[in-house]
Amino acid sequence: MLASLSLTDPIQAHLAGKILALDAAWRQMAGRLSEAGDDALVRVVTPADGHARLSVDKRGGTLWSGSRG
Repeated sequence: MLASLSLTDPIQAHLAGKILALDAAWRQMAGRLSEAGDDALVRVVTPADGHARLSVDKRGGTLWSGSRG
């Protein structure tokens, strides 16, 4: 079944890579949210291309805007 999805790595290696990527993204997001402060405006924006992104506004100015992907 994995070959039909073009996944040629062993499943453990594939999943370990995904876990590392998710953990890194989570840590980066948490750091940026912490940097923005408690009064920041945080929202999920979905543009026409359908790729949701997180937007963090710190008192009127965009501190960070990142794509999911």
